[in-house]
Amino acid sequence: TVVAYRKMWLGGAEPARFEYAFDAAVCFESHGDSAAAGAWYGRAAALPGADSEARRSAERYARLRGRR
Repeated sequence: TVVAYRKMWLGGAEPARFEYAFDAAVCFESHGDSAAAGAWYGRAAALPGADSEARRSAERYARLRGRR
């Protein structure tokens, strides 16, 4: 849930698997928190084993940030 991911994020915990960070991004995005979603997509893309969907999502959010 978003609350659990927010606690993990605020607590400074970094997920070791890209899937966890990607799931956090999806949760934040579905709840309308684009800043947190973008941060988590970026984390997911930077972790070992990140797939093309994680990298594309991170790039999409990075482009959106650049437009603001």
